[in-house]
Parts: sequence; structure tokens; C-alpha cells
Amino acid sequence: MPLPQNLTGDLTGKQFSFDARGLYIQPGIEGTMVDASCPCDLTTNGSVQLQRGSQGLWIPYQPQATTYALFEDHDWIASGPFSGCELAIGDFEGDFYVAHISIESRRYEARNAYNEWLRGSLPRYRSQITAPQQAGFYASYVFVSVAPQLEIVRMDVTTTILGGTDGMISSVTHLDVNSQTPAPSQPTPRRSPSPGCRCVVF
Repeated sequence: MPLPQNLTGDLTGKQFSFDARGLYIQPGIEGTMVDASCPCDLTTNGSVQLQRGSQGLWIPYQPQATTYALFEDHDWIASGPFSGCELAIGDFEGDFYVAHISIESRRYEARNAYNEWLRGSLPRYRSQITAPQQAGFYASYVFVSVAPQLEIVRMDVTTTILGGTDGMISSVTHLDVNSQTPAPSQPTPRRSPSPGCRCVVF
């Protein structure tokens, strides 16, 4: 199964599918700082599929909230869709995390909650993932790994409907992290991986 650093532009034009049922997170999450994730795999045999598995973790988008997950013993973390939300990567109590910080129109509860959760420490990477320069409907996904070095890959998918998850991959981009502080070569696991989806509100 591919790691984020192995995802390339060769995937452009292939069909992407997201296993919404297998990566389901309970609806109605309340709170502005939420530890929410599902174990997942990414396959690239013919089409590209993000589905329930064990190699990586999936972090869902939640309106007006920051959702995040610790790497634990997983190889990578994916999140989406992005269309102006912020992506943050840092370390917390001996493990690395990825956070999806929701940014609604003139509403910053999620950003404020994340800033408070940091308690003054700085993330190793933080950037806004803006909408792709393309017409029509789309979904943007981000894949992150921290070993042997920080790698962030953005995958834009052209969908047929607003809010859709599946469609043709229009671009695969490795984001520039040179201006950010790179992660150390090997994260230290904080706890053993959870076998299923989790949702803990702080």
C-alpha cells in the first residue's frame, strides 16, 4: 500500500472513491476540539480507493470544530475535504498529530479552540488548504506522513455534485514544507492503535 511520499501525478485521471460507510463517524459531534478518526487503507490498483483498513487514519471534516488524531503506530493520516480549512501538524505528549481546523465564513470557534489546546506551543506545520483553481465541483484530500520526514500530499478530485466525495483525480501535489519546521525522523507512539473508529470531545 502506498505511503504519501509515493503518491505522484501518475494518478491524475484515475477514479477516486471514498468509503463513506466504512469510514463513518457518528453524526452530531458536539464540541470544538474533537479527537475523531477511523483506521483506513489507500489502494491504487486501477482506481484509487480510500477505505476502512489499518495502515493509516482518516480524520473527518466537522463544521465549526477542529478534528484531530494522533499517529499512534499508523504510517500516515488523511483528512478532507478541504476548501479553505487549515491543516496543522505537531506533537502532543510524545506523539505526532494532524488536525483539520474548520474555517466557516467569519466563524473561528474551531481555530480558537485549537489555539487554546496548543497552550502556547507551536505546530510543526500549519497552513490553509485553499480551493483548487478549477471549475465545477471538487473534493480535496490531504495525506500526511512524518517518517522518515514530513511529507504532505494534496489530491484534488473532480466530483459531479456539490459535497460529493468520489470522482476523477484532477491533480496530485506535494506541498512545500521547506518553510516549515520538519518533523523529527521517527515519532514516539503515545498509545497502541485503536481497532475501530473513535470520537472523543474535549
